[in-house]
Amino acid sequence: MKNLKIEYVHDIDCSWCPINYANLKTAIKALNDEVSVEIEFLPYEVKPNFKVEGEKISTHLMKLNGWNEQQHAEYRESLLRTAAQAGVKIDFSKRTHYYNTSLGHRLVHFASLSNKQAAMNELLIEGYFEKGLNPTKVDQLLELAARLDLDLGEAKQALTAQFQEPALVEKYQRARQITTRGVPALRINGKQVVIGTRPPEYFIDLLRNIET
Repeated sequence: MKNLKIEYVHDIDCSWCPINYANLKTAIKALNDEVSVEIEFLPYEVKPNFKVEGEKISTHLMKLNGWNEQQHAEYRESLLRTAAQAGVKIDFSKRTHYYNTSLGHRLVHFASLSNKQAAMNELLIEGYFEKGLNPTKVDQLLELAARLDLDLGEAKQALTAQFQEPALVEKYQRARQITTRGVPALRINGKQVVIGTRPPEYFIDLLRNIET
């Protein structure tokens, strides 16, 4: 059995992060008898200067990429097709905005202290992409903490503290060591870096053949 440690760099509202993560999980499941994998989530904020109200997704992408409405529609269709292939649900009737995601990352880190970071990541994916959760809203994030039976007083303190915990700051720094080109990205056993979204077959081959 091969033991692997994967540092997974993601942002809460990045469309491709849950798709890539789903493909990675598919590969790990396929190699269940060959590899044992530990995943640590590292925070990366694509839009750190966004305010609480965020920005409409279509407006942001069209402005950022210089797209017209047709080009944006084609991108969205391609995204939804790729997401469906990975088993990821995105409901754009509810998921309408990009937001500042710093509090969402605080919540994932807080959950990691109870070994529940993967479960929290799943709840954030479901909440944001399927139900339109706003990750700047403390009350909405506390509802997720409650679903995992986390201490709500401690969770609120973590979300509302003036400064980030040193351990979370270190995670941000490590994420930037892995990628400055955006997310998703990951690093395996502190060595092999993969940036961008890959299919399950890619990860199966990589995890099976990587040297430890």
